[in-house]
Amino acid sequence: MSLQLMVDTDVGVDDALALLIVLAAPEVELLGVCGVAGNVALNQVMRNIGVVLDVAQAPPVPIYRGCANPLIGEHRDAGGVHGEDGLGNTSFPPSRRPVADQHAALAIVETARAHPGMTLLTLGPLTNVALALRLDPELPRRLGRIVVMGGTIRGQGNVTPAAEYNVWADPEAAHIVLNSGADLWLVSWETTLDHMIPWERWASLVGKETPKARFASAITRHIEGVLRHTFHLPGFTIPDPLAAVVAVMPEAVRRAEPHAVHVELCGHHCRGQTVVDYHGVSGQAPNAHVVLEIEMEAVYALLEQALG
Repeated sequence: MSLQLMVDTDVGVDDALALLIVLAAPEVELLGVCGVAGNVALNQVMRNIGVVLDVAQAPPVPIYRGCANPLIGEHRDAGGVHGEDGLGNTSFPPSRRPVADQHAALAIVETARAHPGMTLLTLGPLTNVALALRLDPELPRRLGRIVVMGGTIRGQGNVTPAAEYNVWADPEAAHIVLNSGADLWLVSWETTLDHMIPWERWASLVGKETPKARFASAITRHIEGVLRHTFHLPGFTIPDPLAAVVAVMPEAVRRAEPHAVHVELCGHHCRGQTVVDYHGVSGQAPNAHVVLEIEMEAVYALLEQALG
């Protein structure tokens, strides 16, 4: 029986790689792709979804337009990391794939009703998902799992000293999702740092003479420079691909712990930080499975398949 999956994304570089993994994974039925403003503005996100689906030669997949701004405040992008177009300042032709009239939040609700037990993979700010949860309080029970790329588990942020971008971009939405009662699996920024791909191996992965590998090489060139020369990291970070692996191959998770996870909504230094209650001092029940270890050979195998 195939895994039924819906993706909510703000397509930047690593989102594109995650989509390629989902599209290439065996026994996975992609029910739809929802766009949300995040790494780039919503119009660019919608364009990028079509570009990635075309590169993957994906069959027709419903595409839904979501929120252009967070629940509170204005959209703040990550163009400095992903490039102004979200795909490393490349110039791939726009897609002719149609975008549905239905809003992404409604699409999540209705798709979950039609496909109970489906997995929801979120790769950007959680605005669309929060709205869907407000529209349908029964949504957490209709879904199988929500796999979230987002948050910090040791206070080591990537957009502020304490906060990870996806949660920082819409903390109120993350608060709603974390307190929804859904079966939530959290792939944090620190887990990403613990699972980097060494540069030599990354060069081998994207050095293949295939259309998808050439696409991956082109879109990652800009962010590779940022990771090497600004952050001085010893390898390529793959936050969204790791979340995709957790979604399509749950058995690749080697260690995950249930904990209560809170989102800081106030404060000058820590707004958007996710705080993990490792010792139960808050007295609140666990609301998320915090993913700590992922089998890297499974990650490499799925990336090989995605770029082949």
